[in-house]
Amino acid sequence: MSHEKGAVMKSRRQAFALAGALTLTAFTAVAAVAGMSRGAAPTKPAAPVVATQVAQPSPAAYERGDD
Repeated sequence: MSHEKGAVMKSRRQAFALAGALTLTAFTAVAAVAGMSRGAAPTKPAAPVVATQVAQPSPAAYERGDD
């Protein structure tokens, strides 16, 4: 009979774990919908990044001796 009791306890533990996971999923979904209904706060666009690249002297300049 102890084997059956262990199986029932394991089954209940799994059921509670599943119920907990589903509850958290539902809370997360409700929070997401509530956040979307409020709308995101307007954000200031980021300043553009200017990328510069330093050009290397051509190999021909070294061959000619130009500085």
